[in-house]
Amino acid sequence: MNWYGQCEAGGDKLTGWVEFRYASQNTVYVSKAGFHIERNGKPHNNVYLALRGNGGNTTYWEWTSRDIIRGGQPYELKVDKRVPRGAKPYMKVHATFDQVGPDPKCAAYINLPR
Repeated sequence: MNWYGQCEAGGDKLTGWVEFRYASQNTVYVSKAGFHIERNGKPHNNVYLALRGNGGNTTYWEWTSRDIIRGGQPYELKVDKRVPRGAKPYMKVHATFDQVGPDPKCAAYINLPR
């Protein structure tokens, strides 16, 4: 199953997704995550993803891009993590958009099933 989340800042839009399945009665297996940026084709956007739980106190997996993310194309990452459903896991997808002047930021939160 894929679940999605999105946010907007400064006219740019970030859409993130998580691919997962129920691994057992108590766990969720997250196989992949991805994102794409719309309305900004510049080559110096920054993106951060983190699979977290327990109100943000536990990080199971995270990824930080270099200053090379180009808007207008999809990105897919291997996660390969099993997380406890009781931890109320979620994926945070954060972007800093490359613009003239101050770079706007936004974050989307994708809550996984409990």
